[in-house]
Amino acid sequence: MLQGAVPVQPHIPGVKAMAVEDIEWCQDYAVGVSSIDKAHQDIFRTARRLALLSADESRHQWVGEQGLKFLKSYVVNHFAEEEAYMRSINYPALAEHALQHSTMREKIIPRLESQMRYEHFSGESIAKFLRIMELWLVRHILVHDVAISRRG
Repeated sequence: MLQGAVPVQPHIPGVKAMAVEDIEWCQDYAVGVSSIDKAHQDIFRTARRLALLSADESRHQWVGEQGLKFLKSYVVNHFAEEEAYMRSINYPALAEHALQHSTMREKIIPRLESQMRYEHFSGESIAKFLRIMELWLVRHILVHDVAISRRG
């Protein structure tokens, strides 16, 4: 774990707390829809890369800006694709799942962006951004998205 990285306790039975740079994709996380699984692999890879690069303080602004750019694109494209798939299989928890997507897109990311910019991409603001990415990976993808494969 990188010095200063803070593991987040996800409170998910059977899933241990880990730092973003320790998270790696494995087949257990697959939904079974290749385009969705590929997008999830991309966010794992990107979160890990950003976390590793954030160890260099001179790269904090780059990490924050590139992380925001990636997430903004990801939430528009991937969430729409995932929700379309859930509609196509009449997924019973679609409304709840779409609400989580909406919260990430319309509340969490704008707040993170505002905080990072206000704090001039401080180490603390970058660490918070990376912790949120970790929570999204651990809680949302590994629990809520994987549940889609059990219902589809």
